[in-house]
Amino acid sequence: MVHVSVIMRSYNDAWVIGETLRALCDQRRRDFELINVDSGSTDGTCEIIKQFNDTPIQIPASAYNPGRVLNGAIEASRGETLVFLNSDATPVGSDWLESLVAPLAQAEVAATFGRQLPRQGARPAVRRDYARAFGNGAPSHRWVHFFSLANSAIRREVWEMHPFSEELRYSEDIEWAHWARKAGFLIRYVPEACVIHSHNYTLRQTWRRFAGEGEAEARIFSWSAWRRSLLRYAVIPYLADVARDTAYCLPRGEVLGTLEAPIYRAVEKWARYCGFRKGKAECPSP
Repeated sequence: MVHVSVIMRSYNDAWVIGETLRALCDQRRRDFELINVDSGSTDGTCEIIKQFNDTPIQIPASAYNPGRVLNGAIEASRGETLVFLNSDATPVGSDWLESLVAPLAQAEVAATFGRQLPRQGARPAVRRDYARAFGNGAPSHRWVHFFSLANSAIRREVWEMHPFSEELRYSEDIEWAHWARKAGFLIRYVPEACVIHSHNYTLRQTWRRFAGEGEAEARIFSWSAWRRSLLRYAVIPYLADVARDTAYCLPRGEVLGTLEAPIYRAVEKWARYCGFRKGKAECPSP
């Protein structure tokens, strides 16, 4: 019986997917099957996948819905443990898989997620975000919403209780983790299970991502009048992030990072707030 199913989604990732698949094949733990889902890549990604997996699932890019794709891949898999690894999230070391799945032996643990290290050349703001979100896990442990499917594992029996939402276009992993915590399950951070994974988004890409996440947040969580106000939701986080970026960049002599942070954070926070307002208007909640 297959114990672990590794599910990998891809889209035009020929520049990195071979490296990720080689790192996966180099794991000490070998009792896994590989499920690849490619969403209409045109850069040779599928040809690279077929060097490792003869039967990838291929769908047109226009048909991509994150929750539907994830649920379909899980239904096509056989593992008791479901591992999710982004095609551009490259495992570090040969014990990555074993470290990631080990805590799932405890019945109260529904899911795990591992550490993400930024790629060489990542912008200072990106490096600072990753250090704060991952690192030793202390700050993010207090964030009730924090989870990342890019490097994670869940128990199939828990997924069967609550499949991924097919109504959300972003943050389907956050919605699932929020449900799991409310249901009384634990989600473990496993810093030993490291991958290399980060993006230097353009401002346009930043806007699209954070607007989508803001819209999803409005639908997933309940919001008091104070927490959904412009001041609490966007202005205070903006000022806090710019201050943290400055404190991170200046001691390192990264003047450009200090200068670009206010612009990047303004786009990020305003996009999230606009998306949040859109989500609240379309799907009001308490």
